[in-house]
Amino acid sequence: MKIGLLISSNKVSIHQYNLIKSLLENDIEISLININAKGIEFSSTEKLKRQIKYNGVYGLISKLYFTFQSRIESKLLKRLVNDDDYFKSFQLGDFTFESVINVHGNYSKSGLVVRLSNDDIEKIKETNLDALLRVNTPGIFKGGILSSSRLGVFSFHHGDNRWNRGGPPGFWELYLKKPSTGFVIQILNERLDGGDVCFRGNTITNALFWQYNYYNIKNESYSYMLSLVLKIKDGHQIKTETSQVFDNKLYLIPEFHQTLKYQYLLLKNVAKKTVNLITGLKDEWSVHYIKGNYSDISMRKATRIINPKGRFFADPFVVSYNNRDVIFLEDYSYKEKKAIISAVEIISNKEYKIIGTVIKEDFHLSYPFIFEFENELFMIPESSSDKSIRLYKCVNFPLEWEYQYNLISNIDAVDTTMHYINGKYWLFTNSNYNSSEHNSILECFYADTPLTQVWEPHTENPIMFQNGGRNGGYVSDGDKNLLISQKFGYDRYGKSLEVKEIENITEETFTFNKVMDVHPNFDRKMIGLHHLSSNQIYTCFDTLKRIF
Repeated sequence: MKIGLLISSNKVSIHQYNLIKSLLENDIEISLININAKGIEFSSTEKLKRQIKYNGVYGLISKLYFTFQSRIESKLLKRLVNDDDYFKSFQLGDFTFESVINVHGNYSKSGLVVRLSNDDIEKIKETNLDALLRVNTPGIFKGGILSSSRLGVFSFHHGDNRWNRGGPPGFWELYLKKPSTGFVIQILNERLDGGDVCFRGNTITNALFWQYNYYNIKNESYSYMLSLVLKIKDGHQIKTETSQVFDNKLYLIPEFHQTLKYQYLLLKNVAKKTVNLITGLKDEWSVHYIKGNYSDISMRKATRIINPKGRFFADPFVVSYNNRDVIFLEDYSYKEKKAIISAVEIISNKEYKIIGTVIKEDFHLSYPFIFEFENELFMIPESSSDKSIRLYKCVNFPLEWEYQYNLISNIDAVDTTMHYINGKYWLFTNSNYNSSEHNSILECFYADTPLTQVWEPHTENPIMFQNGGRNGGYVSDGDKNLLISQKFGYDRYGKSLEVKEIENITEETFTFNKVMDVHPNFDRKMIGLHHLSSNQIYTCFDTLKRIF
């Protein structure tokens, strides 16, 4: 496969450097398209006049003040993250390329739109490239460059282009308190950030400050460009989204008053967290249960299991086995700062008994998903601290379980849930490869038996990359195959749940339909709900409450 890289400088970021290195390691032929796009040189005085002409005095002040804010945040980010390479530039001279083509970019008077001459377009076409990747070239490409390779120009837009076109990337999500921050890989066309989207992802917004949010989204996004190119190399057909009418405004550099408001929101958030720390105010999960199927219950009538002192319960799974109804759950210790798996037996709709520890390891455990196979019970607790998806077998119900082996090793994944559909077992898990959160990416693996250690990845992995991608329990509902997913609010973990029905799943396809949302609205003191389990006999769930 032959790729052209659109550059205007031999200095690239660590993400771009690693992408190019990986492409070459995978035997991709790369040519550099070096666009000399400096345009007309202006004196400092002339630059100032042009800035005032195009932006006005208030616009110039806004731009300068936001630049000041950005530099402060960059210094703060450098102190907070252990990632020196992020702040460095790397040289393309470290690599050997097939060819270097020098062309000239003709900029519009605004300095935003760039076009190439017909002669330069022909130079590019003569190399018979499969695709062009935009690396560090500024401007909005128009004209013949867009069709000068077989597949077009692939480019990132760090923002969800269904509502956010323009920039700065990662800022407006904080300003507007959006729960997720998106990015797309698009094939450019004449519309600004309105290209044909061939990959879309949405991570949970980091509400600390916008440079941190942008740092996260860049770390998350670049590996998917490599995956896309390698899929094309292997002969996969590119799937693009159907274009939609864009009816939102274009987001630009924030105005002065908007930067002030943003600073106020940051200070308010810091003050709130500081007060919580001083006063001991914290969020705590609790587990509730009620007799009946999930679709027939009234949540406000459920019985709350009282948390033991110094601990809290969450992630409940209810199992009816050997004439006993038992809730298996995460049992978190504030002192040890990790959890074990414990069990609570349901005596009646209002009476229960905490019967003890089920599994305890040196690392954190939670989300004790349980399934039955050949008349025996197995558990797959969340064990991402061990970088594994572990399998346990019940040897004496309900408290005695034995570790068997890892279903998948060397994986950073949480909240694994299994479904049996169309003669295959499908393992849904929330992976983390490039960031610090597991809340957006849902991957799927499949096998003919649930006890195997050989799981094939779904062709479309990640099958979901959005707010609402993280697993949040398991519901048995006849022939329906339901996914229970967590939804996150802005700076709020586990705000609510979303129930989805799997419409179709094969080794190459996955489609679903949203069924319903579940909110903790039955109690005004509840601020979150992130897990639901139902076996048609009992239903259990957890809720989040702010306490001292």
